[in-house]
Amino acid sequence: MLLEIFAALLVVFVSAYWFTKRSGPRDELKSECKLRVVIAFATQKGTARSFAHKLFSSVAASEFTKKLVVKVIDVADVDVDTMSASTDVFVFIVSTYTGGQPPPAASNFATLLADMSNDFRVSRDHFAKTRFAIFGLGDVVYGDNFNMFAKNVNEWVRGLGGRMIIPSVFASEQRSQGLFSTFSHSVVSWLEKSCANGVIDEVQSDEDPADDDAAADDLEDIVSDTKESKELMYPRLRNNLTKQGYQLIGTHSGVKLCRWTKSMLRGRGGCYKHTFYNISSYQCMEMTPSLACANKCVFCWRHHTNPVAKSFIWKHDEPEFLVDCSCRSPGDDQAKKKKNMVTNAQFPDRIQQLSPVTQLYVSIDAATKEELRKIDRPIFDDFWERMLDCVREIGLKHQRTVFRLTLVNEYNVTSLPEWAQLVHMGKPDFIEVKGVTFCGANDASDLTMKNVPFHHEVVKFCEALIEAIGGGEYEIACEHEHSCCMLIAKKQFKINGVWHTWIDYPKFFELIEYPKFFELIESGRTDFTSLEYAAPTPAWAIFQSQEHGFDPKEVRHRREKQEVITSGC
Repeated sequence: MLLEIFAALLVVFVSAYWFTKRSGPRDELKSECKLRVVIAFATQKGTARSFAHKLFSSVAASEFTKKLVVKVIDVADVDVDTMSASTDVFVFIVSTYTGGQPPPAASNFATLLADMSNDFRVSRDHFAKTRFAIFGLGDVVYGDNFNMFAKNVNEWVRGLGGRMIIPSVFASEQRSQGLFSTFSHSVVSWLEKSCANGVIDEVQSDEDPADDDAAADDLEDIVSDTKESKELMYPRLRNNLTKQGYQLIGTHSGVKLCRWTKSMLRGRGGCYKHTFYNISSYQCMEMTPSLACANKCVFCWRHHTNPVAKSFIWKHDEPEFLVDCSCRSPGDDQAKKKKNMVTNAQFPDRIQQLSPVTQLYVSIDAATKEELRKIDRPIFDDFWERMLDCVREIGLKHQRTVFRLTLVNEYNVTSLPEWAQLVHMGKPDFIEVKGVTFCGANDASDLTMKNVPFHHEVVKFCEALIEAIGGGEYEIACEHEHSCCMLIAKKQFKINGVWHTWIDYPKFFELIEYPKFFELIESGRTDFTSLEYAAPTPAWAIFQSQEHGFDPKEVRHRREKQEVITSGC
């Protein structure tokens, strides 16, 4: 009897379960099966991460968001092994690092994906269930390396059977905002259409796989070009540079007053240029005729908000206008001529063509090719050869020349024999060695305070460099301890036991016979030497002086530590 009752109950239970399984409401089942969207970013400066969160917000604000499960993650957290079994939609928003490489945090992801793509044992439909979209961020000046990482991800995933939901976009910085808006709208529209049709259990695509190549075209190539050159400073760049304290001049130039200019106006001391060269900080102005650059140095104080380029491709302003606006004194030609020219050693032809200036600075940031690639992150493929050519051109100049070395711990403080070889090649009058200034944390660089050398470390480097150069030709002349900066000089500037590292500006103008600032130098002298306009260096500026390079006429200002309030309203 009990056995029969148990059997009857079992039949009822199984029947009820089967009826529920077959007859349950379809809408309820669909609502339980949500489409999952993974927005994965790979970033160096933070732009890709910002775009990823913007896309997340756009999706979250849509009416169909209840049918989606959306998350934002770093590409480094994407599990490549489980991607193939997933029906998730992957939206990759990735930037490209120096040399066409992925950002450092994404290197492992890139390696795994590349290995799978090149492994003949991995099926070509490995990602057949995977749907994806790609938005790449890069800079067109890198030529063949433009958006290389994004393009590689696109090729690797498609090559293993992945299906694009929309055409891939490879954008440059100047056009990234507009193109991302279009890309974002396209992604949201595709998701909305998919949700409206019900959750897709299998990959669906309206496009024939043979048409994928056309869909993957770089949209930068489709944007129509105009014959008229564009301005270098687009609105967002103007805003960023203005926040950094730049006074923008015209369409591509800028002026910035450093804290030492303000400090000396208040009688609180000048910078190392005053100590080393007789450049009054209250008359000093950082003026750049082009806010573009050919490098993306790890220690850049602009935090890489400025564009990079191999040549000047933008609308240009007249030089007279730039100088007049920068100096605010159109009739003061003498003030305009007191200039020190600074270059990053990537344009040797310009150095060759350069008219005599009071002093020519060349930034030599590393002694080997790999170190230079790492620290300067140059955009030219032949960056090393260009730097060497610049060094050789320096050796041909008759007027004052300076090698500017910015020391960065763990980047360029070794390779002393190679440093010595560059000095022998360029024969600079002076070698200025300065510890890097930490400009704050930013996504474009991994520098921290540990990369900033102490003053005694800079001194030790200078002593070791002089020993490596050999020949007794160079010696430490000056220091500015406050700036963590040293000056090595040729001993020929030590006349009768007195250093002559300062510049005699009136003598320079007398020698150059330069009646008009914009007149071609062919009308003046070019054969005079740096010693002819050298002036004695004051005792307080000399290495190991009691003042350590601080002008005793000035009063050093030390900030008082403010009391920290730990309680109260």
